[in-house]
Amino acid sequence: MTLNFLVEVGMLSKAGPLSSIRSAGPDFLLRQGCRYAVPYPSAQASRVAPMETLFKILDEPDNTKTLAPDRCRRRKRKYLINKLNYLHFTDGSVLIRLRHSGGDFDITLCAKPAPCFDETLDCVLSENDEAARRLHPHAMPYLLVPMDSRLLVVRVDDIQIEDGHIRIRLPETCYEVNVRKAVRYPCRGVSVQLDQNAIRFQGRLLDFSAVSLRVEIEAGADQSLKWLVDDAPVHLTLTREDTILFSGDCRLKKRFGDAHKANLILSPLNEQLKRFRSKHFRSTRQRLTPSPDAIFRHPLSLKVLHRKVYDISGGGFSVEEDSDTSVLLPGLLIPGFELDFGGGFSVSCTVQIVYRIPLSDVEDSGRCRCGLVFLDLPPSDHQRMVSFIHRAADERAFVSDRMDMDELWCFLFDSGFIYPKKYGFLHANRDEIKSTYEKFYRAPSHLAQHFVHRCAGRITGHIAMLRFYDQSWMIHHHAAHTEESVKSGLLTLSCLSRFINESEGIGSIGLQYLFCYFRPQNRFPNRIFGGAASRIDNPQFCSVDPFAFFHFQRTEADTAKMPRGWRLTDLNSLDHTVFQHHYMESSGGLLLDAFDLRPDSPSIDALAVEYGKAGLKREKHLLALKKNDQLKAVLLVNQTDVGLNLSELTNSLHFIVTDPTDFPETALLAALYEICRRCDRPTISCLVHPMEFGRDRVGCHERQYNLWILDMQCSDEYFRYLSQLLSPKLCK
Repeated sequence: MTLNFLVEVGMLSKAGPLSSIRSAGPDFLLRQGCRYAVPYPSAQASRVAPMETLFKILDEPDNTKTLAPDRCRRRKRKYLINKLNYLHFTDGSVLIRLRHSGGDFDITLCAKPAPCFDETLDCVLSENDEAARRLHPHAMPYLLVPMDSRLLVVRVDDIQIEDGHIRIRLPETCYEVNVRKAVRYPCRGVSVQLDQNAIRFQGRLLDFSAVSLRVEIEAGADQSLKWLVDDAPVHLTLTREDTILFSGDCRLKKRFGDAHKANLILSPLNEQLKRFRSKHFRSTRQRLTPSPDAIFRHPLSLKVLHRKVYDISGGGFSVEEDSDTSVLLPGLLIPGFELDFGGGFSVSCTVQIVYRIPLSDVEDSGRCRCGLVFLDLPPSDHQRMVSFIHRAADERAFVSDRMDMDELWCFLFDSGFIYPKKYGFLHANRDEIKSTYEKFYRAPSHLAQHFVHRCAGRITGHIAMLRFYDQSWMIHHHAAHTEESVKSGLLTLSCLSRFINESEGIGSIGLQYLFCYFRPQNRFPNRIFGGAASRIDNPQFCSVDPFAFFHFQRTEADTAKMPRGWRLTDLNSLDHTVFQHHYMESSGGLLLDAFDLRPDSPSIDALAVEYGKAGLKREKHLLALKKNDQLKAVLLVNQTDVGLNLSELTNSLHFIVTDPTDFPETALLAALYEICRRCDRPTISCLVHPMEFGRDRVGCHERQYNLWILDMQCSDEYFRYLSQLLSPKLCK
């Protein structure tokens, strides 16, 4: 049980003004022998300590009514005995305040209480103090029992001291006094690093609250603590077992010690932390009934704590706690945090506290609200949690729920998403496509998500996402049954938008870029995606690259050969440089970053392994088409299961021409033939860029697809455009 708050409120002072050492802690007390002089009020009338004023009132019982109820309340002996026994059980200490025989000051002794069963309390002094034998015979002693931020003050009329043992007869009543605005909790095993003006000190954390911390630091061999400047900020880093738990600027409020070792009281400068970039369109918080429980082991005190969640979204949540017992320090990292939604559903995650705001409402006075953000959690847990939250907002919205595949296929045909010409390319592989979709809709949530809107139990809107590159997700299969509900298509898009807004900060989900293919003739996607790119008007944040699309079919009679001097090979470092220069000059978009086409981009192997675990196929090959060792085109070959995307845009060839001059059609056809041979496929979907190059070749242009890519760093601009475009329609 800590005793340092006794000094903070002015009860204990070794010498000099009371305020000079008010924040000394239990270790400081014990090092000094637990014996401190308190100047009697008459000695320093101009600087009477708060507790001295209290003692003066308690010495005259008729004046106790002047004490504010929130500062002091009367307690009975039974309450006192229970607290004393708890102190004995936890090996705590009490203080005994006695008058020195000189009569001009008091001394305070530290003692260990014995078990107490009635009105008699036995204590053992921490040391056999010779000063206790020279007490003023008419002193008015007090027993002081510390309890976090409170103190039990017991006026003792009957006390016996002999050979280091003290026997006290407990009165019928005592007083419980609030002596600190916030409780500070002891902790062990937390290392401290303190930096100020290029000087670094090492130490340990002694105790903390949500508003202050007490650390002990030591100067190195060639250092002096005199180098610490009180009125300049210090940067504090707290670690446990090499894990950083807190890092932030603090103000040095008080210090105790010498030039080699000292205790410091630090107060964090920021009550709000910027964990992510500022966003206008933040995650929508939802109030749930019943409210989830937040259960966590505090990383500083290692105590298991419980808090009620006030509101929550897929990106974070808030909790409320009493200000005087608050433990959520802004900036603190908490691993192993658990959210219990009840019914056996819980989420384990890593969170960080980003703000702490006192509540000003009358009914909430003395409380504060703390905001926490998710830094990492398993994608499967995140998906279940988001589904739970979205259903609370709209009971017709479903996120990656279990899907009846026959119902889905019926919806895709009825809504016109699978139209006759598209089905002409699909029907030959219908059994394989059915098998692929059974796997896709059971795929883990870090690879695939789907969003469904239902009316009267029937699917009326659908949209899906697929993690196709390391940090890029593809939007596809957006369909709506307009005869059932004209708003279903908008609502599924809104649900997806809410999900990506909540998920972009969670590393395990891998959402840095969002992309899709759309036909500019289709008015709805052209307004949604093409309109957003026009509004943002910066291809480094949102780009649109047009491609000519066609199906290339290899027949047994094909004998296309490369013209002399042309060859298909792997890309080397020089080819990468030429390709990047050409693309940035001609487009300036996001294709290179979103599709992992830079030389230092992560390998596709890790993603391919995850696809394999889900029973799906994922391969990526990057080739160069050259003439006389000069790069003419880059070929990006993606191989997946047939029908993973119903337009076969994920099972395709991206043919990106870097030098269209002197480029015969025979070279293009020979390259396509070779790709089909290597992939062992009779047909391949081809996307050619620049679009004009494919359009000018016979048979190389069936339709146009625009590749739209959004950098999530610009999500605010996208959501602003989307809200202006869709909100009036959703409200109709």
